[in-house]
Amino acid sequence: MPESWPNVQAIKLAILAEAGYSDISIAQAAALIVSAAHDFTIVRPDRYNFQAAALLRKSNVINRFWFEDSLWRYKDAYHQLLHRLQQGSNP
Repeated sequence: MPESWPNVQAIKLAILAEAGYSDISIAQAAALIVSAAHDFTIVRPDRYNFQAAALLRKSNVINRFWFEDSLWRYKDAYHQLLHRLQQGSNP
């Protein structure tokens, strides 16, 4: 992603929103989103309906809309790390 003002603002707001949504620190929210960004979801057509498969494919493309639409929340890495953070363990 280009380092443009709108992109930086979208990322900043996504991190702040995730911190509030998940009741975690801003640093933890940033780590959570980065972890999800590194997680590539393999979409198998036999496991998902058309709408779910389309959403999961979008969750693999990191762009401004990924941050605006909170697509990191569809990643397994997000759920695993969030569970650990809410249990009080370190990421």
